[in-house]
Parts: sequence; C-alpha cells; structure tokens
Amino acid sequence: MGEARNGSRVRDEPLSMKVSELIDQEPWTVQLFIARRMACVGCAFSRFMTLERALLTYGLDPQKFVAEINHGPARPEDVDMGIIWALLGEHAVLFSLFEVVEGRLSDCVDKTELLAAARPLTDSLARHARVEDEVFFQPLEEQLGPVAPVAVMRQEHDEIEAALAQLQEVESLEEGMDILHRTLRTAREHFLKEQEILFPHALQALDEGELQRMASSWAERSGVPAPPGG
Repeated sequence: MGEARNGSRVRDEPLSMKVSELIDQEPWTVQLFIARRMACVGCAFSRFMTLERALLTYGLDPQKFVAEINHGPARPEDVDMGIIWALLGEHAVLFSLFEVVEGRLSDCVDKTELLAAARPLTDSLARHARVEDEVFFQPLEEQLGPVAPVAVMRQEHDEIEAALAQLQEVESLEEGMDILHRTLRTAREHFLKEQEILFPHALQALDEGELQRMASSWAERSGVPAPPGG
C-alpha cells in the first residue's frame, strides 16, 4: 500500500486486516467508518471480522474504501474529531467492561456477589451518561436546537439508569441476572446508535472549534489534560 497523505503507512493489505487492527494502525480511519454509519468502532466483532467482510456486510464498495485509506485524511486537522474522539474512547472502555462483567456472572452464587460484580459497570455507566449529557447533548442542542436523535439517546439513558436502580432491589440471583443481561444489551445497542446516527450528525453540523470546546469541557469534567487547541 502507498504512503497516505498524512505520512503514515498501513503495513498490511487493508481488506484482509481485522477492522480493529486497521483502527489500531490508523486511528484517523474511525471517521471513515462513522461517515458511513458503520457500527464497527468498539464492536466486539471488529476483532474477528476483516475489513472486506465488514464493508460487504454494509453493501459498500471495498475498493473505494481502500482508495480513501490510501488518500489519507484530507487535512491534518481532520484527524482530530474533538469530543467524538473522547466519547468513542469511553465507548471502547465500556464495551470492554461489559465483557468483563459478563465473564464474571457465571461465578456469582447469590445476589450479593452479582451486585458486587456489577458495581464497576453501574458506576461507569452513570458517570458516562451524566457527563455526555452535560458536555455533548446540551451544547449540541444549544447549537442546533432540539435534535430528535438526542431526545432518543436521553430516553435510553433514563431507561438504563432505571434498570440499574431496579438491579439494586432484586430479590433473587435469577432476577438480577435477567436485569443485568437486558441492561447490557440495551447499553450496547445505545452506543452503536450513537456511533451510527448521532456522531455523524454532530461531525456534519458542528465546526472544529465547537467540537474542541466540547472536548475541553469533557476533559475538565473527567480530570484529564485538555486536548491541544481546546
């Protein structure tokens, strides 16, 4: 493969690479997946599915996608998506946490152990929803007015929060298992909807400065260094 405009080089034939391998090598390609409303970023199957198979699954032309990879990002600043990068990073961490929690459920012998296994998940999801609403949803609506996808995402935040609250009141291990499995399924679907619908909408509607301001607010709330230019 030839050298991309940004000076980087994909070391293998991209179509035969696993999606996660491509993103690891060339993080800027995340924007290509988001622009096509592909739910590959953070998806557990990205570690096993080749890029070619993913593109064909979505009915997309693999050669056109490869041409865009070869071309590289149009401008250096296109690599930075501001708040979108931050939220995608949180999604990736939470997707991994979902798998860890699910792996521990079979070892739980009573509801006390179940609640202990779920505690990191409940705390992390609550924090993510709260920060996302304050630094992304609210400013997005201030810029664009009421946006239907935001209303849907907020409703799903409320549903997840209610399920996690219900989990604390379960009477049996079986009831808790059922609630937790349903909540994990809802959370996964929620994240993928954000990546397929809301994030592309935000990238098209907001300028770079606003995306960076949102990222700086996220960094301040999260206690991490602000991104360059934020």
